[in-house]
Amino acid sequence: MLIDLHTHTRPLSHDSLLSPDDLIEAAKAAGLDAVCLTEHDFVWDPEAARDLARRHSFRIIPAIEVNTEDGRRQLPFPLRHDGDWSEALERALANPAYRHVRAIETLNGRGSERENAFAAELCSRLGLPAVAASDAHQRDDVGRCATRFERDVTDVASLVHELRAGRFQPVALR
Repeated sequence: MLIDLHTHTRPLSHDSLLSPDDLIEAAKAAGLDAVCLTEHDFVWDPEAARDLARRHSFRIIPAIEVNTEDGRRQLPFPLRHDGDWSEALERALANPAYRHVRAIETLNGRGSERENAFAAELCSRLGLPAVAASDAHQRDDVGRCATRFERDVTDVASLVHELRAGRFQPVALR
């Protein structure tokens, strides 16, 4: 089962150009089996997500991207340029929040090679499994990468169960 764990739609994510309908149409065209609607600091109403899923005959899982004081992916802005990232890596490794993490997105469809490499090294050093997702904000983002699950995922509870079980792998689709 191929799921994009990280997508955004407008108007719930201010920086997205995708309507929910456009996202689902693009996900179906890309061969995905489901998407997580991970708006910035907002969770979809479960009934609204079910209505959208029924309208498109497509699996949708409400989720959230939480912004923190530590930033997203713990990436310092200079990481976008060549140079040593050991200080940023050590700072990230010391973050107690990672005790509650079950997997790390090491392949982000909108991330640079360097940003994804940093996430992969952090993931490896923490001994966590990796996931992949598009971080879709526009139609062209959908289908770049996703996570393949070994078992059927139908809702938030089964997604959490499969993540805890480790029955998944990151996949670059294009």
